[in-house]
Amino acid sequence: MTQDQFVEILENYEYTLVQNLVDCVPFERSFTDHLKKTCLKAIDLMKSGKTEEAMRWLGFIQGAMWRMGLRTIEELRDDNRG
Repeated sequence: MTQDQFVEILENYEYTLVQNLVDCVPFERSFTDHLKKTCLKAIDLMKSGKTEEAMRWLGFIQGAMWRMGLRTIEELRDDNRG
């Protein structure tokens, strides 16, 4: 995965999370907001050359989005394959 692909994926996830905030109950809202900020932090990590750390954050974000029902395993796999 290139840096540009990584950034594009996380920007897409952040957009999805922002759209999902409207329908969240209070606890989910704070977790969703945290994930949105985590997407931005992961992008910063990737751009600053901290690729391994950024990829770990991506894995966490993807797991959380799967758990929240926002992405399927197949969609996440396809995201990673570019």
